[in-house]
Amino acid sequence: DALIVLGEIAKSNGDDDLMWSYYERFVRCNSKDTDYIAKVANNYEKKGDKKNAKLYYQRTLNRLISTSDSVKTREIFNALLENGTSDFSFYSTYISKLGSSPLALDLSKMLLSYLVDMKNSFSQDTAPSSVRKTLENIIEVSRTILSIDKDDMETKELLASILKEKYGASSRFTEVN
Repeated sequence: DALIVLGEIAKSNGDDDLMWSYYERFVRCNSKDTDYIAKVANNYEKKGDKKNAKLYYQRTLNRLISTSDSVKTREIFNALLENGTSDFSFYSTYISKLGSSPLALDLSKMLLSYLVDMKNSFSQDTAPSSVRKTLENIIEVSRTILSIDKDDMETKELLASILKEKYGASSRFTEVN
């Protein structure tokens, strides 16, 4: 942990760039310290470097999967959602690793809210493929939520409206509705 000490010395000397350099080196050597991985991710986010922030947020989440720190997991998952550069497959794979746990349910609801906000932000100029993919992702997350909590009426209603939006123009929709 000499790199942390060197980072603290650099910080006390007012050299933030050197401090972050030491912290990054520490994270590369010690991939289990989720606090410092998250600090490095947050630093990149503040600098506007979304790509590196995403990498460190994902690394933090992957380390947290083996811990029972659900509060920190929720916090980092939300930060990654707000970062906006991660792809859906990362989120869905991560949630599936959590099984049918309360944490998986919470993260699924966070992801669903993010996807619905994304869908609602689309304009008429949005590519149809983006709209279609977002609707498919909302359907998948809704099904995940309902597999954990079968009585979630809000998600059932959302799923019904999304299915109607996606398939409502089909002549067979009324047959299966």
